[in-house]
Amino acid sequence: MINKTGLILLIVLVSISVYPQIQTGLKGGYTLLSCADWNDYGTNTYTTPQPSYFFSVFERQRKPKIFNLGVELEYSHSFLHVNTKIGHDINSESYTLENFDLSADFLKIIFQPQFTFGTRVKFFIYPGVFLGFNIQTRIKGYLAYYQYDSLRYYSYTDGPVHGHLSDYETGFLLGAGTDIPLYHELTMVLEFMQTMTFPSIHNSWGYGTGIILFETRFSVGIAYNIPAKKKNNVESKY
Repeated sequence: MINKTGLILLIVLVSISVYPQIQTGLKGGYTLLSCADWNDYGTNTYTTPQPSYFFSVFERQRKPKIFNLGVELEYSHSFLHVNTKIGHDINSESYTLENFDLSADFLKIIFQPQFTFGTRVKFFIYPGVFLGFNIQTRIKGYLAYYQYDSLRYYSYTDGPVHGHLSDYETGFLLGAGTDIPLYHELTMVLEFMQTMTFPSIHNSWGYGTGIILFETRFSVGIAYNIPAKKKNNVESKY
C-alpha cells in the first residue's frame, strides 16, 4: 500500500513540476488537539499535556492564475492523555479505570488544491484531503479494576504497541496562508490549517472507542519560487 501511494505521490509531483512557476519548500509548526467521542464505551477525558508538532516538504504551482495544485509529504507527532472510567456495575459496585499517555507518529500525504490571490504578497485558501501511515504508537499508563472500592486487578504498560491505532488514517482539511517575499525568489510562508480525522482508538487491554480528532495547526516555512523560463524569440533575417 505504501509503495502504491508513494508512486501516486511521485506522479503528482512530476505532474506539478512540468508547469512553470513552481514553489518548493519546508515548513513546521505546532498542533493543538481536541477530541469528541462518537462511539464511547465509557467516560473518556482527553487532554494534551505535551505538545504535538509536524514538519513537511511541499511543492505547489504558483501560476499567475487563481487555481493552483499543491501536495505535501508530512511527518507528524501527536500526544494525548486519556482518562477513562468503564463499565460501572451498580450491583457489584465494579468498574475499570484507565489512565494512559498515547503518542503516535504518522507519515502523511496531503493533497490541497489552492486558490491564490495577490501579486507580490500572495494570499491563499485551500480545501484538501490526506492519507496517513502509522509509523509508531507508544502507550504509557495503567488499567485498574475495582470491586466494592477494593483493587482487584492492576496492569501497567510502557512502550511501543501495535493495533492501538489503525495503520492508516484519512481526513479532511481547510487552510489559509500567505507568501511573503524575502529576497529574490525566497519566500516566507505562514499558514493556518484545521483538520478532521476519525481514528479508532483501542488500548492495550482490548477496550475501544471511536473519536473525532480535530487538529488546529500553525506553521511557518521557507520556500523557493522557481520562475517560468522565458522564451527566446529568434528572428531570422534574409
